[in-house]
Amino acid sequence: RPEGVEGIEGFGKVLGDEVLAINKKIETSIPENPQIQWASHEFVYQTRIDFRNPIVKTLFANAFFPELAECVYDLVQNNELKPRLTTVLLNGRLAMVGGSGEFFCQHSNRLKERSRAEKTLFFGYCNGHHMYFPTVEAAAEGGYGADSTVSWVSLGAGEEMMNQALIDIYTMLGKFTSPEM
Repeated sequence: RPEGVEGIEGFGKVLGDEVLAINKKIETSIPENPQIQWASHEFVYQTRIDFRNPIVKTLFANAFFPELAECVYDLVQNNELKPRLTTVLLNGRLAMVGGSGEFFCQHSNRLKERSRAEKTLFFGYCNGHHMYFPTVEAAAEGGYGADSTVSWVSLGAGEEMMNQALIDIYTMLGKFTSPEM
């Protein structure tokens, strides 16, 4: 907290003043050649638990609401999850990636470290929700969001999806030109 700032109102004023100062420095311009590129993928992963098992269904119905559990069964037909990934490159500079689940922050951090776009943003909860996507390390450590009761996708699914996003970004940046990418 900034020195000499007291209470929520004081903090809000300091924050507001900073936003206004930054806003004065922002310069907007229209690109000479506006461009938007995108790619979309659907993945198929086996679930880590067997949703066909009636005991599992009963446990989920009791742990959550029966109505919510019923909705889940639609997502995991044949014990498969089909998460989606969308990658957009705006004006060759801003990469935006969205995945249909709650991805552990390390997925986003690694994607941003590896991307060569000027700025890369990652958004979860896009185009549906396929529960948690822990990193392999987090799944090995365990804990909420990493265990199979709430993280149903195959181990390594998040890494595979982030690698695809990175391939999409580099392809859009012209680093890869062959169609097999």
